[in-house]
Amino acid sequence: MIQHLDNWLAQFRTPFWEAIYLDNHTQCQASLDQAQRALGNMDFSDDELDALRAYVHFMRYQLKHYFAPSAADRADLARGEIVSVSLAQHGPLAGIMQARCSLTQRCWAHAMHNIGIPRGHVDNFYRQVPEEDRDHQMMNYLSFWAFAAEDIEYMEQSYRYFLMVPVEFMVDFSRQRVKVMQAILKDELERVDLLRLFELMPHRMHAAWFEKLVLPVLRERNLIAESTMTAFEQRRMILQSSPPAVPPRTQPKGKISLNF
Repeated sequence: MIQHLDNWLAQFRTPFWEAIYLDNHTQCQASLDQAQRALGNMDFSDDELDALRAYVHFMRYQLKHYFAPSAADRADLARGEIVSVSLAQHGPLAGIMQARCSLTQRCWAHAMHNIGIPRGHVDNFYRQVPEEDRDHQMMNYLSFWAFAAEDIEYMEQSYRYFLMVPVEFMVDFSRQRVKVMQAILKDELERVDLLRLFELMPHRMHAAWFEKLVLPVLRERNLIAESTMTAFEQRRMILQSSPPAVPPRTQPKGKISLNF
């Protein structure tokens, strides 16, 4: 129902995320400003405009969150976002977009800031987003929540999504990281899968994700050997010493994948 809006947003969303990977606040802000200005020049219905504004608002939140000076500031932003979106009312298309953004943000906040979201709230948001409108960002952060909450059902749905949908960036890494998280929850993890995850890890933010979200669980369950830990530390050092770079593109620039 909102894929035509996603297609329109791609002209701003793709350069926005490229700038995030490059740690370029100026370019992120420029993409956000361009999207905001473009909204005033398009012939969309009120419902469509509300949906687009909801996503542009989410882009603004992501910009503030990513470039916040500390973890405490990021957590405060996450709490404030939960309150602000809970007060909004929307039409059908805007409701789908807002549910998708809200689920993404709430799962993000749960996994990274320990700001809990109950399973029932996840179910409610998830049901509001038609299957064809579930994007890779939502499914990615849903997998983070599923891992933190040890929810096999949603983890399996996330893995199925990444197996079937050719997302725009780093599809191999995205699939492998969900595969690893699922294997940990199912007690099926193999060392080769961790090593493959490290090999595919494209950016230092992904090393930070692994260290914060996955590594403590591996240690708690005695699932990571010293040699495997050494392999991760070597990869982390390479990523930290390299200049920021956009992860490998898995689709031509400007191409939007269809969900299912």
